[in-house]
Amino acid sequence: MAQGIQRPVGHDALQVEGAWSGRGSWPAAPGGTGLSEKVSRRFCAMMGHTPAAPPNPVTKTLYLTPRLQVRELAPGDEPLLLTLHGDPAVARWMGDGTPLTPEMCLAWVRVSMNNYANQGYGYCAVFERASGEFVGGCGLIHPPGEPRRPVEIIYALRPPFWGRGYAREMVSAMLDWGARQRGLRQVWATAMPDNTASARVLAASGLHWQHTRPDADGEPTATWLWEAPAQATSSPEAPGSSPNPV
Repeated sequence: MAQGIQRPVGHDALQVEGAWSGRGSWPAAPGGTGLSEKVSRRFCAMMGHTPAAPPNPVTKTLYLTPRLQVRELAPGDEPLLLTLHGDPAVARWMGDGTPLTPEMCLAWVRVSMNNYANQGYGYCAVFERASGEFVGGCGLIHPPGEPRRPVEIIYALRPPFWGRGYAREMVSAMLDWGARQRGLRQVWATAMPDNTASARVLAASGLHWQHTRPDADGEPTATWLWEAPAQATSSPEAPGSSPNPV
């Protein structure tokens, strides 16, 4: 089974993020409404509004775990995203199940770089430290148009790396990083109800199931919530001398 959460979504009208399980709907904030997207259609509609990448990018490692390196996306990473999100086995759990195209991956890198600059976080590339091999992606995002701007954790793994515990490792560390480095107190996740692998990862990472209900497209979606402890007890390893693997 694919291990992942949700579909590519965006920071307001700029960001396009993710690849995971579920066609998910966003939990409705008090006074707001839940949101839902079909990845391919929404992404294509946003292509004309995709900003150029910031000049002179500097690739940044967010954190290291015992086995993984998580770093920001940068120009040249488009083939990595295509390897991951263009794979039908991964795309099965994304939006309407349609794999992303090279053009979508190009736009995704650009908007992600703008998210780092403007939001302080976004979707990131994940590598195996021992081999330097590209494992998948993980990040924190916002849904477009949500007035209370909830934050969601998303991730995806290449099939060769399923079943190794990498999903829990990078999700748990991303949540801890978001709380410690960006002051996030609540993080949501959505997934297809039949994606039991994601359910296990979310529960093991400290998220709690809230409800399963139809989204705006009528598709059942499971919603989970993580709340940061009053004081974190551990943090991801700070980036050291370990070089970027790409």
